[in-house]
Amino acid sequence: MGMKHITNQMALVWWLLRRSGSFRAERRRRQLKEPCQARQHTPVVPSYYIQGSGLNTLQEFHRGEINLRKDEGGAPSYFTGTAPEFRTFKILMIRISNFSMHVIDFRKNGSNNCPIKANEWNEFYKSILPPRDANDCQDVFVREIEELDKPFNLSKLKLALRSLSSGKAPGPNYIPNRLLKHLPDNVLWSLLDIINNAFNTGSTPQNWSEIELLMVFKKRDIYLPANYRGIALINTVTKLFTALICKRLTKWAEEKNKLPECQAGFRKGRGCLDQIFSLMSIIQMKLRISRGKLFVMFIDFQRAFDSIPHDKLWRKLFKVGVSAKIINVMRSIYSKAKMCVRAVDYKSLFYDISMGVLQGEILSPLLFALYISDLDEYMDSNACSKVGLGGRVGINNLYFADDTVTLADTRGSLQKKIDVI
Repeated sequence: MGMKHITNQMALVWWLLRRSGSFRAERRRRQLKEPCQARQHTPVVPSYYIQGSGLNTLQEFHRGEINLRKDEGGAPSYFTGTAPEFRTFKILMIRISNFSMHVIDFRKNGSNNCPIKANEWNEFYKSILPPRDANDCQDVFVREIEELDKPFNLSKLKLALRSLSSGKAPGPNYIPNRLLKHLPDNVLWSLLDIINNAFNTGSTPQNWSEIELLMVFKKRDIYLPANYRGIALINTVTKLFTALICKRLTKWAEEKNKLPECQAGFRKGRGCLDQIFSLMSIIQMKLRISRGKLFVMFIDFQRAFDSIPHDKLWRKLFKVGVSAKIINVMRSIYSKAKMCVRAVDYKSLFYDISMGVLQGEILSPLLFALYISDLDEYMDSNACSKVGLGGRVGINNLYFADDTVTLADTRGSLQKKIDVI
C-alpha cells in the first residue's frame, strides 16, 4: 500500500468527522421514529478518496455498497441515514481494518514475514508442551441435566450464527463465517443434524480440534519464539458448536450462581470498571476508620489460560455441577486438540495441545472462570480471614478473568493468602 492511499483513507475519516452535524440529525430522526426513506441518488464522496481507492467512478462505489448491503442481509436498495456519509460508513469500517493492518506492516519494514523457521517453532513447543498422556482422566462422569442436555434447534443455530463476526479469519478448513451465515435452511438442517449427533454421542471429528497460529511479534528480540503472541484460527464449525454450548452453559451458570460475585470477567453487564469501582470503595471504607489499613496484591498469572491440566478441568466442571454430556463432548475435542504455526511461506508440524483451554473459540473463557470459581471457598477452608465490609459481609479477592486482586487486613493475612494461592 502506497503512502498516497494511506493519505486518502485518512482524508475520508477527517471529512466524515467535519460533517458530524448530520450524525446529530440522524439521531433526531431516529428519536422521532420517522420512516427511513431510500435514497436513490449516487453517494457524494470526496473525489480525492475515489481517485486513490481503486474505485474508478462514484457509480462503482455505489455498486460496492449495494453488494455490501446484500452481504449484511439487508435490501440492496434500502439505505438508512439522511446524509451521504452514512451510506459510505460501513464500507469505510471494513476498508479501514485492512488499511490499519497495512499500516502496521508498513511500519515494520513493509513485511510481516516471521524470521523464525518452522523447525525452531517445533523445538520451542516441544519444550513447553508436555506430551499427552493416553490415560489422562479416565473418569466416567454420570449426570443428566435436561436444560443442558436437550438437542439444539434451528432457531438457536441461527442465533449462534448471527453472533459470529463476518470479518474473522477462517481456520484450517478455510471456511469463513460469512459462508455459513448465507446457507439456506435445508443446508442448515443438515448442519444441525451433524452438531446434534456430535453432542449426543460425545464424539467430534478430528478437524474440529485443529488450530492454526499466526504469530504476532510483541517486543524485544525478534528471533526468540517466546517474544511472539499467537493468534488462534479455529475451524468455523467448531466456533459455532462451542458458541451453542456456551450460550446454554452461561445461562445455567448465572441462574444457578455457579460463578462468584467477585468475578466480573466474561459476564454480561459486568466489566473492569465495576472491579475498579469496588476496589476504590473498599479502600475508602478502610481509610475512613482511624488507623485503618488495607493490604492489596495484584496478581497476573503467567500463561493462566495455557496452564490448566485437562484432567483437573473435567473433574472441576463435574464438581461445579456441569452435565456429563457437555463434559464428554468437550473432552472429545480436547483429547484430539492440535495446533501448528502458519507463516507466509511455511506451516509447521502439528503439536498436541496437552494443557490449557483452547484459543480462538468463545467457550474457553467460561471454562476458565468455572475452573477458578471455588478459589474463595478454598481460601475459607484454609482459614484465610476475609476483609470485613460491615456486618457479616467480607471479601478475599476481586477477579477480572485471570487478573486477580487479593485483599487483606494485615500483612500476615495477605502472606497466608499468597501461600494458599
